Amino acid sequence: MSDPGGRAVFCYDGSPGARYALEHAADLCQARSGWAVCVWQSPVVLFGEMDAGVWDMEDRDRFEQLARERSADVAREGAGILSTVGISAEPAAPVAAGSAWRAILEFADDHDAHLIVAGTRGRSTVASLVLGSVSHGLANHAHRPLLIIPAPAE
Repeated sequence: MSDPGGRAVFCYDGSPGARYALEHAADLCQARSGWAVCVWQSPVVLFGEMDAGVWDMEDRDRFEQLARERSADVAREGAGILSTVGISAEPAAPVAAGSAWRAILEFADDHDAHLIVAGTRGRSTVASLVLGSVSHGLANHAHRPLLIIPAPAE
């Protein structure tokens, strides 16, 4: 029997807002299976190219491996949270060549997800403008159903 709510991409980065979204996803959507997705970025993308003496290939490979492993660990944590609320999710840690929201949309497209579920980090307006926002990017560019679960007010 197929999942009546379809399969969803559940975004999780380990933040309290993302945890809150996963803990409440079962109450707010019909999907009972999908993927717990934690996107990672190459340190070269994050920090830019550096002088070869500071950023050699061995360093780059080591830091990329650490980023990949950390993201996989966080995705597994997200899948565990989802299992406690009755949602079966496979952990996934796709790499983002650019923005995290774009990588999430590409993952959802590649896996024909019926829904994307994301939380918010509760950044201030200024911080969101400077740092960008995954939930804003998803809201402005998604072409499939999207559920954004705001972080609770503190």
